[in-house]
Amino acid sequence: REGRMANLVKPIRRRDPKYLEWIRLQKCIIHQGRVCGKMEAHHVRLEGHGGMGTKPDDSRAVPLCDIRHEEYHQIGRYTWETKYQKHLESEIAYLNQRYRVVVQPRAVRERQQKPKSRNESRIERELYT
Repeated sequence: REGRMANLVKPIRRRDPKYLEWIRLQKCIIHQGRVCGKMEAHHVRLEGHGGMGTKPDDSRAVPLCDIRHEEYHQIGRYTWETKYQKHLESEIAYLNQRYRVVVQPRAVRERQQKPKSRNESRIERELYT
């Protein structure tokens, strides 16, 4: 039994399709508004976390145009961050806060303002009368 590798448990990846959709609507963090190509959600890995099939949580995505995204993978994180004077952890924190403060409350308000169906109205009448 000694010498056998321990079974490693793959961490659960939290997915948030609405967040990724929102990220792809944002401006490239490098070009800040200039038309620069197709927008992509780049998932930023934590130091030391990597390997096949280990994409980070969707909350660790930043908006990059396809050109800068490809370049990132060619030259690596450290060189890329140095070249563009970007700290990706700060960008992630900013984007997550902006999403929680601006986008999610709007979705809740829209849900609350949605007209009730006949069934929902009937159930409310039965409960409260």
